[in-house]
Amino acid sequence: MWTKQTTTETPNARCAHSSDSIGDNLYIFGGWSETGVLLNDLHVLNTTNMTWKQEQGDKVPMIGRFGHSTVSVDGKLLLFGGGSMNDEGGIFLNDVLFFQPGASNYLASSEGKWTVAVTKGQIPTGRAKHTSSLIDGRHMIVFGGGDGTRLWDDVYTLDIEKMTWKKEECKGTRPSPRWGHSTVLNGKELIVFGGHEGTRRLNDVHILDTDTMTWRKPEVKARSSTADFPSPRAGHTSSLIGPHMLVWGGGDGRIQADMYGLDTRTWEWWWGGSAPARCAQTTTRIGDVLYAFGGGDGVACFNDVLVLDVRDKLDSIYLAKSQNTKPNSPNTSLSSSPTNRTTAATSRSTNSLRNSPRSAHVSALSHAAISSSPPSSSFTPYNTTTTT
Repeated sequence: MWTKQTTTETPNARCAHSSDSIGDNLYIFGGWSETGVLLNDLHVLNTTNMTWKQEQGDKVPMIGRFGHSTVSVDGKLLLFGGGSMNDEGGIFLNDVLFFQPGASNYLASSEGKWTVAVTKGQIPTGRAKHTSSLIDGRHMIVFGGGDGTRLWDDVYTLDIEKMTWKKEECKGTRPSPRWGHSTVLNGKELIVFGGHEGTRRLNDVHILDTDTMTWRKPEVKARSSTADFPSPRAGHTSSLIGPHMLVWGGGDGRIQADMYGLDTRTWEWWWGGSAPARCAQTTTRIGDVLYAFGGGDGVACFNDVLVLDVRDKLDSIYLAKSQNTKPNSPNTSLSSSPTNRTTAATSRSTNSLRNSPRSAHVSALSHAAISSSPPSSSFTPYNTTTTT
């Protein structure tokens, strides 16, 4: 189902980066490199000719980071938070930055520009492996994440016009604190799936009504007797295609090579078939196509672009796959052009984040997805102050 694309000027392999789109362009920022270096570079893929370009911006001193989030709003990228490193160890960020792409036409082009936003109100603590979504075109909603010593179950909204944060007082039964989960926005409802709560991985589903800020937990079931629920996992991706939420990959002690669909009309899971084994990758929908970039399989980090064309196909996949029995050993092959693959070490140390950035590449495969231990207590919470 996934096909590997041939691209030019391809970025370095990475995991735990972020991605979003502006028009037909796919942007990726930061993450861990295959050698454990925290990245602060921004690349854009022209999906028409499959050519990458590194955006130089205006040289704002951006700190490298992982587990941050990016949303697209009014032709700009909005970046929030993430984890990073300094000479004393791990730090967690709560800064907000905008990237405005440069103008481009047949006569000339200009570089884009980074802007550090000044925010006010009830500012969230620094965090990584949270999720962010754009609601009503003018608010960003943030759920969960962690700071190395604590995991969060809180909800914040940022009024993008006023640059004002608000901690929402939600009603209903909220999800447990977690990081490495996924969220998709289905109309006014924010759907949360999975993640890691410190001692175990999760495969639960929760829904937040963003109008009333009320949580509820739907009763989910398998569509057929031969179907199965996705295993507990973190570091996966979720994408909403029509009424279906597609969950791909992640880790539950091993890197998963599967895809599941959740029909949000009936809250029935269906097995979507084998998929490349990936964790800490990103998926972004542009039109009728899902674009995936990077991530790792426990042995290597990647810098390939995988594409899933969902146009007129999802319902047929749904009908076919939901009736099939899930195999014990899924075939992870995919149609491909030449692979962009860089081998990385396979350390599974739960203390890896206490080491230097170069030796901390296990984070690239998502500490929350691989480790069964609580987050490392050696991290020092760090709350940045946003200044111009």
